Amino acid sequence: MHSIGVICFRYDKEEIFQKFLNDILPHVDFLTLPMDQYSEVIENKKKLKLDFDDAYQYTVAKYFDLKIVTMDKDFKKVKDIEVLFLGENKEDETESSENQEKKDQVDIEK
Repeated sequence: MHSIGVICFRYDKEEIFQKFLNDILPHVDFLTLPMDQYSEVIENKKKLKLDFDDAYQYTVAKYFDLKIVTMDKDFKKVKDIEVLFLGENKEDETESSENQEKKDQVDIEK
């Protein structure tokens, strides 16, 4: 929610943000970490080398047993909770994996 607001404000699109809020707010619940979990944000930042926002989102997802849905490639290193990457599908993952295998093979042959 906040990230969308930041982007809309950056481009002077406050009216789009207001429309977004009107559409989405009646359909969502907000979660926040209990105060005693904030030290986990710091630990997760260090462990996974994430920035604050990503470490916070990761910690919330882990605490509430949620999935992360994102386009942020920084979450590729997260292995202990499910991360769904928008814009990727199984074919993309298979093709990417095949391309990496070919690249690895070329590196080995050199």
